[in-house]
Amino acid sequence: MRRWIATMAVAVTVSVAVTGLGTAADAQTTPISPADALRRQLVENRGVTMSEVTTWGRDWGENRSRRKVRAEFGKGTVTADDVRHVPRSDDPQPPVRFLTFTGRTYCQGWICPAPEGKTWVLFYEDEKTRPFLESGGIDLGDPAALRAV
Repeated sequence: MRRWIATMAVAVTVSVAVTGLGTAADAQTTPISPADALRRQLVENRGVTMSEVTTWGRDWGENRSRRKVRAEFGKGTVTADDVRHVPRSDDPQPPVRFLTFTGRTYCQGWICPAPEGKTWVLFYEDEKTRPFLESGGIDLGDPAALRAV
């Protein structure tokens, strides 16, 4: 239940931030669905930035991971995404970062060591690969998914 509420809060926050309506009070005076807000913003040279915290286990404060996501919009879809995993202060591994474009995902960090002189590695290449904006397993870049939520 907490995860569902957190996902809904992210979706509402993203819709308010993306619509350019200003404050949350402004959003209340002009009701707009998340799907409509997304449709209006999926244009060239637009995007959204969000931060997500996931907690799990018995001690909710102990098991926590953070990630920062930037998604670039264009031509009615998400054209690129930049996902950065934020390490905890006690984590010995360097942070992981993924850049995804249509057909390719690049990686940087401990999970994909780069050869000498390189900072990025081609992590995955497939014509079905596409960038997306998701939170809690819900694709926030899909108007149908937002309508269903």
